[in-house]
Amino acid sequence: MLLLLIGVILKVSRSCAVDIANCPYEETVNLSNYASQANGSIFYQNIEITKAWQGYYDYEQYFNGVNVNVAMHLRGCVCKFKKCIKLCCQRSELINGNGQCITNIGANSSHSSDSIIITQTNGEFKQVDIFNHFIWQMGRPCNRVAQFHSTAQSNWSLLENGTLKVRRIEQSMYYTTRDYCLSQVYDVHDNEYTYEPFSCLILNPSWDVFIKKYAMLISIIFFIPTILIYLSFKELHGNLGGKLLISYLISLTMSYSVICYINFTTGAISPPACLILGYAGYFFVRAAFFWLSILSFDIWRNIKENLQTGIKSHNKLYWLYSLSVWGAGLLCTMLTALAEWSEIDNCWKPGIGTKHCWLDGKQKILSL
Repeated sequence: MLLLLIGVILKVSRSCAVDIANCPYEETVNLSNYASQANGSIFYQNIEITKAWQGYYDYEQYFNGVNVNVAMHLRGCVCKFKKCIKLCCQRSELINGNGQCITNIGANSSHSSDSIIITQTNGEFKQVDIFNHFIWQMGRPCNRVAQFHSTAQSNWSLLENGTLKVRRIEQSMYYTTRDYCLSQVYDVHDNEYTYEPFSCLILNPSWDVFIKKYAMLISIIFFIPTILIYLSFKELHGNLGGKLLISYLISLTMSYSVICYINFTTGAISPPACLILGYAGYFFVRAAFFWLSILSFDIWRNIKENLQTGIKSHNKLYWLYSLSVWGAGLLCTMLTALAEWSEIDNCWKPGIGTKHCWLDGKQKILSL
C-alpha cells in the first residue's frame, strides 16, 4: 500500500501544470501549433519566446477569470515583449449578427482598414496599424459576445497597452484581452469597415455578482457588532462556549478583512506588503477553521459528559484551546512559507506573493 501511494505521488508530480511566473494568463498565447527551435525558443509573429517564458497549461481562462479545463497545451508569454490585442475571429473574418465568424467580403477592399485610434499614456490620440503596433491573439471572452456601442452615456477607447477603457457616467471600466475582443464591423453611414470591441457585457450587475463580490464585506459588518455584544455582557463571554465563539469570529473577521483589502485595492501592492497580507490572511483562515473545530469538539464534550465547570476551569481550558489553535495556525503558516521558499517544483508551491497576495488557485495538479 505504501509503495502504491509513493508511485501515485511520483506520477502526479510528473504531471504538474505550472503557470508561467510573473505572467498573467491574458498575456499568453497557445503555442501548440508552432515549431520549436534548437534552443527551445518559439517564434510567434516574429517575437522570440524563450523556454523561460513558456509553460504548460491544462485550462483556458475566459471572461471575469472563469477557468475551463482543457487538454494540456503549451503557452508562451508573448505580451511581455510587445503589447497585445485580441481578435474575435481570424483576420479575414468578422462577427455577424448571430455572433458567428464569417468571411469578411470587404477585407481587401478600399473600404476596409487595419488602422485604429489608440489613446496614449499622455492622453493624446494616435492612429496606428493594429497589426504593426500590437501582437494579436485570437478568441472570444465567452460564447455570446455583444458589441460595445458608443453613446452619450457610454463610450470606449483602446489604450496604448491594449487595454480597453469603457467610460460610463457612473464609472470607468477596464478590460484586458481576457475580457474583450475586436472585430471589423461595417458602418453603413461611412461606408467602411472599422474595428469595434465586443465583450460579455454586464451593464447592470446582478445581485448574484454583487453578493459574490461583497459577501465577505457584508459578513464583516455583522461580525463586528456580534463580537462587541459578546464582549459587553459577562453572561455571554463568561463561559467557555462564549469565549470560543468570540475567538472564532475574531479570526474570521481578520481573515475576511485581509482578503477584502486585497480584493478592493485598485493600485499595486508592494511585494513586502503583499507577502505580509498573504501569510497573515492564510494564518487567520487556518485559525478560524481550528477554532471552529475546537468549538465543535467542546460542544460534543459537554453533551457527552454533561459537566458544568467553574469559571477558573473554563479559563484554564480556554488557554489550552488557544495554545492549540494559534500554535496549529502558526505551524501551518510556517510550513506554507517553507514550501514557497523551498526548491520543490513550482506546482507544489502555494504561490503567495508571486502573482497575487493570496494562494494561487491556478496552480493545479492533473488527474491521473
